[in-house]
Amino acid sequence: MNLLHVHLTAETTTGATPERVWEYFSDPHAIAEYDRSVASVEITSPPPYGVGSTFDTISPPRRGGRTIRTSYRVTEVIEPERAVSELVGSSVFCRAAWEMCVEPIGEGTRVTIGVDFVAKPQFFFLAPLLRIAQRNLLATDMDVLREALERLR
Repeated sequence: MNLLHVHLTAETTTGATPERVWEYFSDPHAIAEYDRSVASVEITSPPPYGVGSTFDTISPPRRGGRTIRTSYRVTEVIEPERAVSELVGSSVFCRAAWEMCVEPIGEGTRVTIGVDFVAKPQFFFLAPLLRIAQRNLLATDMDVLREALERLR
């Protein structure tokens, strides 16, 4: 087991249709609505959005007003079921991949978000902290996501 590696996953359900949920996730700016570690998103490639598109997430200001910019590239899209974005630049992580899956259930949709992080060696302390806090970190973000998705109904 790589001590710098962390895998987090969480899911939520909504009464919104899979098509509406997919439409919501097709805009990377939505990340800032439910992920508390992201204050804003900047699209860094021209439209249309899809495989090969790039975007940066900018963290809320840390101590001293410093923000952290993290760059991603969309590497896989299976519309309207699955999208994967992989890290292309970060001061904290050497590798990361986010996977978003949309699955119809009954009259609604299940959304599963998984993330794999590998911290840079100088940030070795993050991995155990993220593992310990994962339930609370993702649970709160998923509650916010569920509320946003319910507004799509």
